[in-house]
Amino acid sequence: MATSLQPANDQLADDLDAQSGQLRRAEKWFFAGVIITGSVLVGPLGLPVLIYGIYQLRKISKLGRHAVRPWHVSVIGAFAIIDAAANFVGWSFCTFAARTGVGWSFLRDGYGFGFDGFYHVDYGSTFMINGVAGPGEQAFIFMAMFVLWPMRLCAAWAFLKMKRWGFRWMITTTWMLVLFWVGWTTNGLMYFDERFGAIGDPAFGYLGWWLFNSVYILGPVVMVPYLYTVNKELWSEE
Repeated sequence: MATSLQPANDQLADDLDAQSGQLRRAEKWFFAGVIITGSVLVGPLGLPVLIYGIYQLRKISKLGRHAVRPWHVSVIGAFAIIDAAANFVGWSFCTFAARTGVGWSFLRDGYGFGFDGFYHVDYGSTFMINGVAGPGEQAFIFMAMFVLWPMRLCAAWAFLKMKRWGFRWMITTTWMLVLFWVGWTTNGLMYFDERFGAIGDPAFGYLGWWLFNSVYILGPVVMVPYLYTVNKELWSEE
């Protein structure tokens, strides 16, 4: 009897090994895409990698095979990491690379010229804290860079690992982001002429500023209904 069952057991073991290998490869593609896309400077190069990784995870799930997480969790978690990483890296340049060619070109002649005239005419004018001289501007950036984005990155990573505390902190940091973006946007628009009027005069104007920032601003708002309707029992690991 043991001899007759041996081929079937070997075949099952081979199938499980193959599925495990497929899952590991899909996870590698997925996380590589998340990291590359979140790096900002080479972000667009990471999008095909990320999409391919999500596609592979989705395909594994549709075939009824065991996956690390539901595909929608992968999408939400990936967006959260990319969003937090992109803002963290971008505002780190704003703060620590203001006197360098990279910071000057990326923020003043790129973002400033195209979307936010305040950065084009005033970037790097402040002492030590860099950025632009609008009251409260760098306070919001420091708040996010040293507190909010690190919290969000940790929460999103644990969220993808299906940790219960990661799910809880995704809810917490999502509401923190809603609060942050309301404050940051209101504070920034107080200097309308410097950003969009005759003083700043960005190439894409007021509408361009909203289009550029809408992904970051509206992303957390979209996540709120998801986090309150998804089955929280999926995150069972402490």
